[in-house]
Order: sequence, then structure tokens, then C-alpha cells
Amino acid sequence: FEFHGFISDIRKNCLVLDGLVKLQSQLMLHISKLPITISNTSEGTCMIQRILKNKRVLIVLDDVDKVEQVEALVGKQEWFHPGSRVIITTRNEGLLNSLDGWEQSHENYGPKTLNEDESLELFSRYAFRKNSPIDGYRALSLKIVRVLDGLPLAIKTVASTLYQKRDTKYWDEIMKRWSGLRDDEIYRTLRVSYDDLNSSDERSIFLDVACFFGGIDEETAIYIWDACGFSSRLSIDSLIDKSLIEIIDGKLEQHNMLREMGMRIVKELGTGPETQSRLWDKEDIINVLEQQK
Repeated sequence: FEFHGFISDIRKNCLVLDGLVKLQSQLMLHISKLPITISNTSEGTCMIQRILKNKRVLIVLDDVDKVEQVEALVGKQEWFHPGSRVIITTRNEGLLNSLDGWEQSHENYGPKTLNEDESLELFSRYAFRKNSPIDGYRALSLKIVRVLDGLPLAIKTVASTLYQKRDTKYWDEIMKRWSGLRDDEIYRTLRVSYDDLNSSDERSIFLDVACFFGGIDEETAIYIWDACGFSSRLSIDSLIDKSLIEIIDGKLEQHNMLREMGMRIVKELGTGPETQSRLWDKEDIINVLEQQK
């Protein structure tokens, strides 16, 4: 490749004033190796196009959440020489399908969760700084990665917590307190996807699936949501694009961590069971009903 560049955390960096212009300047620095002043996004787009025109490039755009970010940073496929590669990571698959000028060339890839061997290797790298568990810790490591269900973020976070902790009793305690660990870094990271949802319908449907509808037939759930006045099918498609729910064999499914995140959001939005928008715990339901007698 004649030029290459990596722009990270685009969604986050675009939240600040002139964030997109600063990212254009960052890309130009990668390309030209010289700092360049850009006044506005239109000027930046023209400069990038002029320098990259007919060049063979490798550019990675990380965590894109708006089409205009792609347009401002890499424009259209016709800018580049054949053989160029532009890699975009996003929580919203629908965004990739709506890009203008890339229709004939792009492929979508949805990362899969790790299998047990891959999970164990990743876990070992962060917990032991090796590719496999040290003596005496393989069985415990397997128990933990099975609970983490192949989610790289969870595996990395928990393994990092256990690094240099060589006490099997401590590891057993971590297993018992696993839900507490998820309440921290993993929860905050996953919460970004919920906060970025476009409509109240999408948020409500996401929380309904988390609290009630996991495993229920899709058409049954749509019937209920339509009766509530929701744009059900559009919202479900959007949630699928953002990897917040799945349809498997006609049923609504959700990763365990996403489901637990949704339940925690409901609890945080209320001041107690009596003010929560949704109740799913039997004891909470009984207590609230008794208070209303």
C-alpha cells in the first residue's frame, strides 16, 4: 500500500467541537507525515481526495456511527486505486448498507463469539501473559471462560483483573462475584450501544426483550408491540443491525450480558421496584402488589 492510516474512536471523537475536522487532520498526518491545518470538513474532504486520488491505500475507521463520517474521511470507492482496502467498524450494520459510492465492492463481516479454545487462549494472555493457563489453573480458567460465553470484551476485562492473583480461593470468589464485575467496565462499554439508539421505540423494545421476551416468538412480540403503537418491524431491524438482539429460528434472542444490561438500565431508571417501568422478579412483583392493597 502506498498510504495507510488508522483512525480510532470516531464516534467518541466526533462529539467534541470540530471533532470531524480534527480526525481529517489526523488522517492527513498519517498520510503526509506533516501537520496540516484544515478549516472545515469540506476543505478536509477535498484535500484527502486530492492526495489519495488513484493511490493504493489501507485505511481503518474505528467505531463509525454516522454516514457523514465515512464521507468526510474516505469519500467514495472511485477515489482509490484498485486493490485499496477501507475497513470500517461500527455497531450499526445498516450504516454500511447505506453508504453511497461503495455499493459494488463492500462486504459485511459480523464478528463471531470465540470458541472455547480461542476464549481460553485470550483469557490466558491477559491472566497469565501466556497462551495457555499455568499449572494448576486450567480447570478454573475453563470454568470462567465458559461463564463469559465467548465475549472478547468480558474475557479481557476479567482476565486482567486476575493477572498476578495466584490464589485459587480468590479466583473462586471472583466466580461468585461475577455479576458484580460486569457492573463496571463491561456494563459501561455495552451501555453505549443502548444510549445511541435512535428512538424511544427501539429503547422500549430492547428493554422488553431483556426483561420479558427473550426466546419468545418474533411474530407474537410484534403483535404486542404493534398494539402499543410501536414501529415494531423497523425497530427490530435496527436492533438487529446494531447486534443488540438476534432472530434465531423465528424467536427473539439476546446475549446474556445484553439482557442483564437491559435489566440494570430499568432498575437505574427507577428509584425502587414500585417505580420501575418493568417488573420481572417474582418477589418484587408480590411486594409491589401488596403495597398497593
